Amino acid sequence: AETSKLAITVALHVADPHRENGSSAWAAAVGQLSLSACLHIFSLASLYTLNNQLAFYVAIQMDPGTIFLFKAANALIVAAIQMLCVGRRFSGEQIRA
Repeated sequence: AETSKLAITVALHVADPHRENGSSAWAAAVGQLSLSACLHIFSLASLYTLNNQLAFYVAIQMDPGTIFLFKAANALIVAAIQMLCVGRRFSGEQIRA
């Protein structure tokens, strides 16, 4: 599925009639963003791809009830990642919600 998305995206960028002087989307991004920002975007896109592939694999291997339990815990997982990786603090009211 992700390979299909990538192929469609590349085809649309190559066939884009609004490009000026044959400039590519990559050249435009590098011209406007720092290398660090491009690497962060690439790493997030890679993690998103990995997450989608993992979700697809889990959907094939597990029963629907177990998948529902993991999806219900999604907000808790995101909050835990924000607390551990970003250092974000949550109020008691936010935690209870």
